[in-house]
Amino acid sequence: MFQIHRVNFREDPVMASFRFFSKIGLLLLAVGWLSVHFLPGVREASAASAKAAVPAKMRTVAQAPVAVSPLLTVSPREIDFGPIGSGSPETSLFVLKNLGGGSLQWTLASPEGWNCSPAGGLSGSLDVRAAEIPIRLKYIRDAAENGGNSGKGSPLTLALTLEFGERSMTCRRDAVQGIHREIIRINSTGGARSFFFRYHVIRPEMQPLIYLNPLRLDFGTISVGERVARRVELTNRGKDILKWSVDLRGNHGQESGFWPSPGRYVSFFSEAVKGKGSYAPPATLKAGLDVSGAVWLEEEGYPLGTGRANSLKLKFSGTGITFYYWKDPEGGDLNVLLDDRFLQTIHCRAEERESAETILAKDLTNGPHTLTFVSTTGRAVLQGVRIEGRPVQNGPAGWITVYPKSGTTLRETDYINVVVNTQHLTPGWYTDHIPFTSNGGDKLMEISLEVTAENVSRLLDVYRYVRGTDYFLTTNPQAEQSHLQAGAYVREGLAFRLFSPGAPGTTSFYRWYNPRKGDRFYGYDLQGGGKNLQGYVFEGSIGNIATFRLAQSRELYRWYHPSRSVHFFTTDPTGEGMQKKGYRFDGIAGYVR
Repeated sequence: MFQIHRVNFREDPVMASFRFFSKIGLLLLAVGWLSVHFLPGVREASAASAKAAVPAKMRTVAQAPVAVSPLLTVSPREIDFGPIGSGSPETSLFVLKNLGGGSLQWTLASPEGWNCSPAGGLSGSLDVRAAEIPIRLKYIRDAAENGGNSGKGSPLTLALTLEFGERSMTCRRDAVQGIHREIIRINSTGGARSFFFRYHVIRPEMQPLIYLNPLRLDFGTISVGERVARRVELTNRGKDILKWSVDLRGNHGQESGFWPSPGRYVSFFSEAVKGKGSYAPPATLKAGLDVSGAVWLEEEGYPLGTGRANSLKLKFSGTGITFYYWKDPEGGDLNVLLDDRFLQTIHCRAEERESAETILAKDLTNGPHTLTFVSTTGRAVLQGVRIEGRPVQNGPAGWITVYPKSGTTLRETDYINVVVNTQHLTPGWYTDHIPFTSNGGDKLMEISLEVTAENVSRLLDVYRYVRGTDYFLTTNPQAEQSHLQAGAYVREGLAFRLFSPGAPGTTSFYRWYNPRKGDRFYGYDLQGGGKNLQGYVFEGSIGNIATFRLAQSRELYRWYHPSRSVHFFTTDPTGEGMQKKGYRFDGIAGYVR
């Protein structure tokens, strides 16, 4: 028998290391061969499979940048002028916008059946800014009377006017009684569009016709929680009985083709001076209206310039402003200055009296600006302005009350009371519309106001009148009108603004008068602040003045004429040139706005 014996021995370390690294080398060689001969085919197959799995629409294709073409839009697409036949123009507005890129060229073609000038239509261009196109339609009374077209059933001559900036297109046509729907075609590099307008031709000698004054009602500035009422006149300018009513339910803004304009309307209408002959700004006009130069007359409560270099200056803050005014056969020219630079001349002449509007400025720096109107020739009746630059809100349901809500009118004037309640409003600009419906046409009355916080102090406009060396300052010229007229004082305009009584940081500002010297002195110290007031008659407080500098306040400087012992007060640090007349600087009377 053989026996097998297990023999154990230790391998040489050098030989073990050699075998280990040899195996590693063979493994690396195998991986390299596979990567060269086999893996590229696998990758190509995988890529082909993945490409086949992706739908053709989802594959990314490199393309060159594509330019965006211009695209024209029109809003609204249709408006309704309602009854036409009284001679009073109906005015509306539509807007052209370029929603694409680049510059867009557009042309409004003459409506079919109308004789227009210029015959080529009205043209313009658009970039990123919209183009507002005012449109007016009215019955030409003189054309019917002179041409003998006043019989029953005979057509009426109508005039259609479209405006863009300084350019306009005027069209005429004869239209029979009834409802008409017209089309204006708009050709542009951003596509062709159509704009429609409707109107109802009526016989002016038979039909009733509703008329509201004012049509835009400005409540001015109101504190939170206040209830304020305004009165509106409703008259019938037709022959038959007018039946009218007011419905405040629902949103009537988009009905009858109405398209609200941006911004807040500020009216120059002053009920306190209506029918009194001379004009003074309304107390509700917070922005500040300075009337200077020759005396401005008033017409139905609005300022009337008579071409004697009358000047009216409005201070406002915003990014744009539109001007509203009247045209008539005796209309003249108004020069308009923006921030003391000439802007344009507005022509106020028309064949018949009509309301008009002109966009004066857009894209202004959002801040304080000054707008000046100078009446150079003829008549010019100013209605108000629309200021842009802040968001405008609509009030909640029930914040406006109207009474009476209905009635009938033949020859008399109905007075409509409009009340706004700001109890649930927050500070800001507000606007709304009151719809009047009648058998003599429909009207939308615009309501505008500014709501301020309860603790905001109101400002009082101080007007300066002069007679010789007597400079009469007052915050209530209407109440002192009889004294001013009897004394033959000359109005110089708005001097500055005082604070209302109770405003923090202010005190009463008093007025004294010396009849022998013909001098008025002003100060907040009842003892005269070191001045000898012997011979002066105390006339009371005209408002409040700040005794130290408040936000947005400025110095009120006092000047004194030593030989005549008379005083002059102004916010101009140079004294308005009074040094040449012998006046000397005499200190600071306080701080005003």
